Formats: sequence, C-alpha cells, structure tokens
Amino acid sequence: MLSSKAMEILSWLDREEDDPWGYDRELVHEGRRWMAGLKTVPNRIVDELITHCCISVDSYTDGRSVERWAINGTGKEMLVHPEQTCRELAALLYPKT
Repeated sequence: MLSSKAMEILSWLDREEDDPWGYDRELVHEGRRWMAGLKTVPNRIVDELITHCCISVDSYTDGRSVERWAINGTGKEMLVHPEQTCRELAALLYPKT
C-alpha cells in the first residue's frame, strides 16, 4: 500500500482544476530535487511512486537535465482501487512459479 503522502501526491497529479500558479500536473526532477508545483517532494515518496509503477517519465529536457514525470494508468487506478491495484501489481512483479 502507498503511504498517505504518496496518495496525496497522486491526487495532486490527477486533479482536474487548473493550478493558480500555472503548474502542470507533473513532478519535476532537476538535479537532486523533486518538485510538485512549489512543494519539494522527498525522494522516498518519489521512490515509492516509481516502485509501485504509479508515475512515468513524461518528457526530458536535454542540456538542463530536467525530467517531467506524470501520473499513468496504474497511478490513476491506485487512486480508485488501491488494495486491488497493489495485489495486481504484486502478481505481475512477483509471479508465483
């Protein structure tokens, strides 16, 4: 299961309303810093989202080393059915042989 902070970030990425500051629905990674709008996001939260396959690279700016990450289908499903999505993800990543 994702932490409440990771779920909060997913909800922010999936929001419908426009951001008053004009930020897109994305996490920006530049150098060692992850940003969601004006907020810094801890690496452990981003690692959690990547490990659970909830976000993926949306674009990469060459020369500035800026990556933009967005919520994907798994992340959207995690917001609706978190327990079921975790079970399905575990079955895909760790199949019983």
